[in-house]
Amino acid sequence: MLVLVLAALPLVSVAEPTLGNAATVLYFVKLPLIRGFWMGWQFLQRLDSLHPVAARLCSLAGLLPLMVHLFACGWVELGSGATGPSENKIFEYGQAVYWTITTLATVGYGDVHPVTLSQMMYASLVMMVGVGFFGFVLGNVATLLFRMDAERERHLTKVDRAEAFMRYHQIPKPLRKKVRDYYHHLWESRHHYDDRTVLATLPPTLRAEIVLSLHAALIDRVPFFKGAKRRSVEEIILALKPRVAVPGEVLFRVGDPADALYIIQHGTIEILSTTDEVIATLRTGDFFGEMALLDQTPRNATVRAIDYCDLFLLGRDEFARTLDRYPDFADHIREIAAARKTRNAPDPLSNQTTFAPSSEIV
Repeated sequence: MLVLVLAALPLVSVAEPTLGNAATVLYFVKLPLIRGFWMGWQFLQRLDSLHPVAARLCSLAGLLPLMVHLFACGWVELGSGATGPSENKIFEYGQAVYWTITTLATVGYGDVHPVTLSQMMYASLVMMVGVGFFGFVLGNVATLLFRMDAERERHLTKVDRAEAFMRYHQIPKPLRKKVRDYYHHLWESRHHYDDRTVLATLPPTLRAEIVLSLHAALIDRVPFFKGAKRRSVEEIILALKPRVAVPGEVLFRVGDPADALYIIQHGTIEILSTTDEVIATLRTGDFFGEMALLDQTPRNATVRAIDYCDLFLLGRDEFARTLDRYPDFADHIREIAAARKTRNAPDPLSNQTTFAPSSEIV
Protein backbone atom coordinates (compact mmCIF):
# COMPACT_ATOMS: atom_id res chain seq x y z
CA MET A 1 0.00 0.00 0.00
CA LEU A 2 2.90 2.39 0.80
CA VAL A 3 4.39 1.70 -2.63
CA LEU A 4 1.08 2.61 -4.28
CA VAL A 5 0.89 5.85 -2.30
CA LEU A 6 4.42 6.81 -3.37
CA ALA A 7 3.63 5.94 -6.97
CA ALA A 8 0.61 8.22 -6.90
CA LEU A 9 2.62 11.27 -5.77
CA PRO A 10 3.83 13.85 -8.37
CA LEU A 11 7.45 12.70 -8.01
CA VAL A 12 8.56 13.86 -11.46
CA SER A 13 7.28 17.40 -10.94
CA VAL A 14 8.92 17.63 -7.53
CA ALA A 15 12.30 16.26 -8.69
CA GLU A 16 12.52 18.02 -12.06
CA PRO A 17 14.03 21.31 -10.77
CA THR A 18 16.84 19.31 -9.17
CA LEU A 19 17.38 16.42 -11.59
CA GLY A 20 16.31 18.08 -14.83
CA ASN A 21 15.42 15.70 -17.63
CA ALA A 22 16.77 12.81 -15.60
CA ALA A 23 13.66 13.14 -13.43
CA THR A 24 11.70 11.37 -16.17
CA VAL A 25 13.26 8.14 -14.95
CA LEU A 26 10.92 8.41 -11.99
CA TYR A 27 8.06 7.54 -14.32
CA PHE A 28 9.14 3.92 -13.84
CA VAL A 29 8.13 4.35 -10.21
CA LYS A 30 4.58 4.73 -11.53
CA LEU A 31 4.50 1.14 -12.77
CA PRO A 32 3.04 -0.20 -9.50
CA LEU A 33 -0.01 1.91 -10.27
CA ILE A 34 -0.98 -0.66 -12.90
CA ARG A 35 -1.39 -3.18 -10.11
CA GLY A 36 -3.00 -0.46 -8.02
CA PHE A 37 -5.78 -0.02 -10.58
CA TRP A 38 -6.58 -3.72 -10.27
CA MET A 39 -6.54 -3.51 -6.48
CA GLY A 40 -8.79 -0.47 -6.68
CA TRP A 41 -11.23 -2.38 -8.85
CA GLN A 42 -11.27 -5.24 -6.36
CA PHE A 43 -11.87 -2.75 -3.55
CA LEU A 44 -14.84 -1.30 -5.42
CA GLN A 45 -16.24 -4.80 -5.82
CA ARG A 46 -15.96 -5.35 -2.07
CA LEU A 47 -17.98 -2.19 -1.50
CA ASP A 48 -20.94 -4.06 -2.92
CA SER A 49 -21.12 -6.06 0.30
CA LEU A 50 -21.69 -2.86 2.30
CA HIS A 51 -24.93 -1.04 2.80
CA PRO A 52 -25.76 0.69 -0.54
CA VAL A 53 -25.63 4.11 1.10
CA ALA A 54 -22.27 3.36 2.77
CA ALA A 55 -20.90 2.18 -0.58
CA ARG A 56 -21.91 5.46 -2.21
CA LEU A 57 -20.34 7.51 0.56
CA CYS A 58 -17.10 5.49 0.28
CA SER A 59 -17.00 6.07 -3.48
CA LEU A 60 -17.53 9.78 -2.89
CA ALA A 61 -14.78 9.86 -0.28
CA GLY A 62 -12.40 8.31 -2.82
CA LEU A 63 -13.40 10.66 -5.65
CA LEU A 64 -12.95 13.91 -3.71
CA PRO A 65 -9.17 13.60 -3.00
CA LEU A 66 -8.54 12.60 -6.61
CA MET A 67 -10.40 15.64 -7.90
CA VAL A 68 -8.54 17.96 -5.49
CA HIS A 69 -5.22 16.47 -6.57
CA LEU A 70 -5.91 16.95 -10.29
CA PHE A 71 -7.06 20.56 -9.89
CA ALA A 72 -4.05 21.32 -7.65
CA CYS A 73 -1.67 19.92 -10.29
CA GLY A 74 -3.33 22.13 -12.91
CA TRP A 75 -2.91 25.18 -10.68
CA VAL A 76 0.80 24.43 -10.23
CA GLU A 77 1.19 24.05 -13.98
CA LEU A 78 -0.37 27.51 -14.53
CA GLY A 79 2.10 29.17 -12.16
CA SER A 80 0.39 28.92 -8.77
CA GLY A 81 -1.35 32.29 -9.05
CA ALA A 82 -0.46 35.25 -6.82
CA THR A 83 2.07 33.29 -4.77
CA GLY A 84 4.02 32.32 -7.87
CA PRO A 85 6.28 29.26 -8.23
CA SER A 86 8.26 28.17 -5.20
CA GLU A 87 11.62 26.46 -4.93
CA ASN A 88 10.07 24.13 -2.39
CA LYS A 89 7.84 22.05 -4.68
CA ILE A 90 6.20 20.20 -1.81
CA PHE A 91 5.18 23.53 -0.27
CA GLU A 92 3.96 24.74 -3.65
CA TYR A 93 1.86 21.60 -4.11
CA GLY A 94 0.42 21.96 -0.59
CA GLN A 95 -0.44 25.58 -1.32
CA ALA A 96 -2.13 24.49 -4.55
CA VAL A 97 -4.19 21.92 -2.62
CA TYR A 98 -5.19 24.66 -0.19
CA TRP A 99 -6.24 26.94 -3.07
CA THR A 100 -8.17 24.12 -4.74
CA ILE A 101 -10.17 23.24 -1.63
CA THR A 102 -11.05 26.86 -0.81
CA THR A 103 -12.01 27.50 -4.44
CA LEU A 104 -14.07 24.31 -4.83
CA ALA A 105 -15.87 25.14 -1.62
CA THR A 106 -16.35 28.72 -2.92
CA VAL A 107 -14.95 30.20 0.30
CA GLY A 108 -11.65 31.46 -1.14
CA TYR A 109 -9.90 33.86 1.24
CA GLY A 110 -8.14 35.89 -1.45
CA ASP A 111 -4.62 35.18 -0.18
CA VAL A 112 -4.02 33.00 -3.25
CA HIS A 113 -5.72 34.38 -6.33
CA PRO A 114 -5.30 34.25 -10.12
CA VAL A 115 -3.22 36.94 -11.82
CA THR A 116 -3.18 35.84 -15.46
CA LEU A 117 -6.06 35.34 -17.86
CA SER A 118 -5.49 31.59 -18.03
CA GLN A 119 -5.46 31.38 -14.25
CA MET A 120 -8.69 33.39 -14.06
CA MET A 121 -10.39 31.09 -16.55
CA TYR A 122 -9.09 28.05 -14.67
CA ALA A 123 -10.28 29.45 -11.32
CA SER A 124 -13.72 30.14 -12.83
CA LEU A 125 -13.92 26.54 -14.05
CA VAL A 126 -12.92 25.20 -10.63
CA MET A 127 -15.54 27.38 -8.91
CA MET A 128 -18.28 26.18 -11.26
CA VAL A 129 -17.31 22.58 -10.61
CA GLY A 130 -17.24 23.33 -6.89
CA VAL A 131 -20.73 24.84 -6.91
CA GLY A 132 -22.14 21.80 -8.71
CA PHE A 133 -20.16 19.15 -6.84
CA PHE A 134 -20.46 20.43 -3.30
CA GLY A 135 -24.05 21.47 -3.92
CA PHE A 136 -24.77 17.88 -4.93
CA VAL A 137 -22.90 16.48 -1.93
CA LEU A 138 -24.53 18.72 0.66
CA GLY A 139 -27.93 18.23 -0.90
CA ASN A 140 -27.69 14.44 -0.86
CA VAL A 141 -25.69 13.52 2.24
CA ALA A 142 -28.71 14.12 4.48
CA THR A 143 -30.86 12.01 2.17
CA LEU A 144 -28.26 9.24 2.09
CA LEU A 145 -27.97 9.22 5.88
CA PHE A 146 -31.76 9.11 6.15
CA ARG A 147 -31.90 6.14 3.79
CA MET A 148 -29.18 4.41 5.80
CA ASP A 149 -31.74 3.75 8.53
CA ALA A 150 -35.04 4.31 6.76
CA GLU A 151 -36.67 1.49 8.74
CA ARG A 152 -35.97 3.28 12.00
CA GLU A 153 -37.48 6.49 10.64
CA ARG A 154 -40.63 4.65 9.56
CA HIS A 155 -40.83 3.00 12.97
CA LEU A 156 -40.48 6.34 14.77
CA THR A 157 -43.19 7.79 12.54
CA LYS A 158 -45.56 5.03 13.69
CA VAL A 159 -44.65 5.72 17.33
CA ASP A 160 -45.25 9.46 16.88
CA ARG A 161 -48.66 8.79 15.35
CA ALA A 162 -49.60 6.48 18.21
CA GLU A 163 -48.47 9.09 20.76
CA ALA A 164 -50.50 11.81 19.05
CA PHE A 165 -53.54 9.54 18.95
CA MET A 166 -53.27 8.68 22.65
CA ARG A 167 -52.77 12.31 23.67
CA TYR A 168 -55.76 13.44 21.61
CA HIS A 169 -58.05 10.79 23.09
CA GLN A 170 -56.57 11.19 26.60
CA ILE A 171 -55.64 7.54 26.97
CA PRO A 172 -54.63 6.71 30.59
CA LYS A 173 -50.89 6.84 31.23
CA PRO A 174 -50.52 3.14 32.25
CA LEU A 175 -52.13 2.08 28.98
CA ARG A 176 -49.97 4.54 27.02
CA LYS A 177 -46.88 3.00 28.62
CA LYS A 178 -47.99 -0.46 27.49
CA VAL A 179 -48.34 0.80 23.93
CA ARG A 180 -44.87 2.38 24.03
CA ASP A 181 -43.39 -0.84 25.45
CA TYR A 182 -45.04 -2.79 22.65
CA TYR A 183 -43.52 -0.57 19.95
CA HIS A 184 -40.15 -0.78 21.70
CA HIS A 185 -40.35 -4.56 21.65
CA LEU A 186 -41.26 -4.51 17.95
CA TRP A 187 -38.15 -2.48 17.20
CA GLU A 188 -35.84 -4.58 19.36
CA SER A 189 -37.11 -7.85 17.89
CA ARG A 190 -37.31 -6.41 14.35
CA HIS A 191 -40.89 -7.62 13.95
CA HIS A 192 -41.73 -4.24 12.45
CA TYR A 193 -39.95 -5.31 9.30
CA ASP A 194 -41.78 -7.60 6.89
CA ASP A 195 -39.10 -9.65 5.16
CA ARG A 196 -41.69 -11.38 2.97
CA THR A 197 -41.90 -8.32 0.72
CA VAL A 198 -38.20 -8.78 -0.04
CA LEU A 199 -38.39 -12.55 -0.41
CA ALA A 200 -41.29 -12.29 -2.85
CA THR A 201 -38.97 -10.73 -5.45
CA LEU A 202 -36.46 -13.60 -5.32
CA PRO A 203 -36.50 -16.84 -7.33
CA PRO A 204 -37.81 -19.91 -5.42
CA THR A 205 -34.41 -21.58 -4.96
CA LEU A 206 -32.71 -18.48 -3.59
CA ARG A 207 -35.75 -17.64 -1.46
CA ALA A 208 -35.68 -21.10 0.12
CA GLU A 209 -31.97 -20.86 0.93
CA ILE A 210 -32.41 -17.47 2.59
CA VAL A 211 -35.43 -18.64 4.58
CA LEU A 212 -33.58 -21.70 5.86
CA SER A 213 -30.61 -19.52 6.80
CA LEU A 214 -32.78 -16.97 8.62
CA HIS A 215 -34.58 -19.60 10.66
CA ALA A 216 -31.75 -22.10 11.14
CA ALA A 217 -31.80 -21.70 14.94
CA LEU A 218 -35.58 -22.16 15.05
CA ILE A 219 -35.39 -25.28 12.86
CA ASP A 220 -32.78 -26.78 15.18
CA ARG A 221 -34.91 -26.15 18.28
CA VAL A 222 -38.33 -27.31 17.07
CA PRO A 223 -38.65 -31.11 17.30
CA PHE A 224 -41.06 -31.68 14.41
CA PHE A 225 -38.55 -30.16 11.98
CA LYS A 226 -36.00 -32.83 12.89
CA GLY A 227 -36.12 -35.70 10.46
CA ALA A 228 -38.46 -33.84 8.09
CA LYS A 229 -37.48 -33.48 4.45
CA ARG A 230 -35.99 -30.20 3.29
CA ARG A 231 -38.86 -29.43 0.90
CA SER A 232 -41.53 -29.76 3.59
CA VAL A 233 -39.48 -27.63 6.00
CA GLU A 234 -39.10 -24.92 3.34
CA GLU A 235 -42.82 -24.77 2.69
CA ILE A 236 -43.71 -24.66 6.39
CA ILE A 237 -41.21 -21.89 7.10
CA LEU A 238 -42.55 -19.83 4.19
CA ALA A 239 -46.12 -20.33 5.45
CA LEU A 240 -45.33 -19.24 9.03
CA LYS A 241 -46.70 -15.86 10.08
CA PRO A 242 -45.10 -13.80 12.86
CA ARG A 243 -47.17 -12.87 15.89
CA VAL A 244 -46.28 -10.87 18.98
CA ALA A 245 -48.05 -11.58 22.27
CA VAL A 246 -47.90 -8.98 25.05
CA PRO A 247 -47.53 -9.94 28.74
CA GLY A 248 -50.76 -11.35 30.12
CA GLU A 249 -52.38 -11.82 26.70
CA VAL A 250 -54.55 -14.93 26.31
CA LEU A 251 -53.87 -16.57 22.97
CA PHE A 252 -56.86 -18.88 23.19
CA ARG A 253 -59.21 -20.29 25.82
CA VAL A 254 -60.82 -23.63 26.54
CA GLY A 255 -63.49 -24.33 23.94
CA ASP A 256 -62.09 -22.01 21.26
CA PRO A 257 -61.88 -23.50 17.75
CA ALA A 258 -58.44 -24.63 16.65
CA ASP A 259 -57.07 -22.01 14.29
CA ALA A 260 -53.30 -22.54 14.16
CA LEU A 261 -50.18 -24.32 15.31
CA TYR A 262 -47.95 -22.05 17.45
CA ILE A 263 -44.15 -22.07 17.66
CA ILE A 264 -42.34 -20.01 20.32
CA GLN A 265 -39.41 -18.12 18.88
CA HIS A 266 -38.71 -16.12 22.05
CA GLY A 267 -40.58 -15.75 25.31
CA THR A 268 -42.46 -17.81 27.87
CA ILE A 269 -45.99 -19.25 27.69
CA GLU A 270 -48.01 -20.81 30.50
CA ILE A 271 -50.76 -23.41 30.04
CA LEU A 272 -53.83 -23.18 32.24
CA SER A 273 -56.32 -25.93 33.05
CA THR A 274 -60.09 -25.53 32.99
CA THR A 275 -59.80 -24.32 36.61
CA ASP A 276 -57.15 -21.71 35.64
CA GLU A 277 -54.34 -23.62 37.32
CA VAL A 278 -50.89 -23.44 35.70
CA ILE A 279 -50.11 -26.96 34.52
CA ALA A 280 -47.09 -26.30 32.29
CA THR A 281 -44.70 -23.62 31.10
CA LEU A 282 -43.37 -23.51 27.54
CA ARG A 283 -40.32 -21.61 26.34
CA THR A 284 -38.22 -20.91 23.28
CA GLY A 285 -38.38 -23.73 20.74
CA ASP A 286 -41.55 -25.31 22.15
CA PHE A 287 -44.68 -25.62 20.05
CA PHE A 288 -48.32 -26.18 20.90
CA GLY A 289 -51.79 -26.40 19.40
CA GLU A 290 -51.19 -29.14 16.82
CA MET A 291 -53.34 -31.81 18.50
CA ALA A 292 -56.55 -29.81 18.21
CA LEU A 293 -55.77 -29.35 14.51
CA LEU A 294 -55.06 -33.06 13.98
CA ASP A 295 -58.16 -34.21 15.87
CA GLN A 296 -60.29 -31.29 14.65
CA THR A 297 -61.50 -30.64 18.18
CA PRO A 298 -61.89 -27.39 20.19
CA ARG A 299 -59.14 -26.19 22.48
CA ASN A 300 -59.21 -27.80 25.90
CA ALA A 301 -56.65 -25.64 27.63
CA THR A 302 -56.04 -21.93 28.00
CA VAL A 303 -52.74 -20.42 26.83
CA ARG A 304 -51.41 -17.15 28.22
CA ALA A 305 -48.21 -15.18 27.59
CA ILE A 306 -46.05 -14.45 30.64
CA ASP A 307 -43.84 -11.86 28.94
CA TYR A 308 -43.41 -10.50 25.44
CA CYS A 309 -43.48 -13.53 23.16
CA ASP A 310 -42.38 -13.72 19.56
CA LEU A 311 -44.43 -16.48 17.97
CA PHE A 312 -44.83 -18.08 14.59
CA LEU A 313 -48.27 -19.30 13.50
CA LEU A 314 -49.03 -22.00 10.97
CA GLY A 315 -52.68 -21.48 10.06
CA ARG A 316 -55.19 -24.31 9.94
CA ASP A 317 -55.45 -24.28 6.15
CA GLU A 318 -51.69 -24.19 5.63
CA PHE A 319 -51.27 -26.96 8.23
CA ALA A 320 -53.79 -29.21 6.45
CA ARG A 321 -52.28 -28.43 3.05
CA THR A 322 -48.79 -29.32 4.27
CA LEU A 323 -49.98 -32.65 5.68
CA ASP A 324 -51.68 -33.48 2.37
CA ARG A 325 -48.68 -32.57 0.25
CA TYR A 326 -46.04 -34.23 2.44
CA PRO A 327 -47.26 -37.56 3.86
CA ASP A 328 -43.86 -38.20 5.43
CA PHE A 329 -44.15 -34.99 7.45
CA ALA A 330 -47.75 -35.87 8.39
CA ASP A 331 -46.55 -39.23 9.75
CA HIS A 332 -43.71 -37.49 11.55
CA ILE A 333 -45.90 -34.98 13.39
CA ARG A 334 -48.54 -37.62 14.19
CA GLU A 335 -45.82 -39.69 15.86
CA ILE A 336 -44.90 -36.69 18.02
CA ALA A 337 -48.56 -36.11 18.85
CA ALA A 338 -49.03 -39.76 19.78
CA ALA A 339 -45.98 -39.61 22.04
CA ARG A 340 -47.44 -36.56 23.75
CA LYS A 341 -50.76 -38.33 24.27
CA THR A 342 -48.99 -41.25 25.88
CA ARG A 343 -46.88 -39.01 28.10
CA ASN A 344 -49.86 -36.98 29.27
CA ALA A 345 -52.45 -39.78 29.43
CA PRO A 346 -53.25 -39.32 33.14
CA ASP A 347 -54.00 -35.67 32.65
CA PRO A 348 -57.61 -34.66 31.88
CA LEU A 349 -56.28 -32.54 29.04
CA SER A 350 -54.50 -35.46 27.41
CA ASN A 351 -56.20 -34.90 24.05
CA GLN A 352 -54.48 -31.50 23.85
CA THR A 353 -50.73 -31.29 23.74
CA THR A 354 -50.40 -27.60 24.31
CA PHE A 355 -49.20 -28.09 27.88
CA ALA A 356 -46.45 -30.61 27.06
CA PRO A 357 -43.06 -28.99 26.41
CA SER A 358 -41.88 -30.07 22.98
CA SER A 359 -38.34 -30.33 24.26
CA GLU A 360 -39.42 -33.38 26.26
CA ILE A 361 -40.65 -35.23 23.18
CA VAL A 362 -37.92 -35.54 20.62
